[in-house]
Amino acid sequence: MKRDAVTIILLQMKDTHNSRAVEAKFSGKANFHSAKFSGKANFHSAQFSDITIFYSAEFSDIADFHSAKFSGEASFGSAQFSDIASFGSAQFSDIAIFSSAKFSDSL
Repeated sequence: MKRDAVTIILLQMKDTHNSRAVEAKFSGKANFHSAKFSGKANFHSAQFSDITIFYSAEFSDIADFHSAKFSGEASFGSAQFSDIASFGSAQFSDIAIFSSAKFSDSL
């Protein structure tokens, strides 16, 4: 499975601060299982071509998935969003799982 450089770099980061993957293209499975995003997680207009896993990920700041495209299954199950979670204009071509995800009640 061929992966682009952005995928490899982000997958190696388990505790990230101010992650920026604007318009990034993830050509393989993107696995962010249990990742901790301590700053803004910016995936605005990112393209995920395969299975995308944010299961049990923790977003302490804004999680921006505005206009992101998910071609494969997208799992956000048990993820925790402590601030704004933006999925406006996001496209899901396959199943999107948000079971047991927790969203801030301050919105």
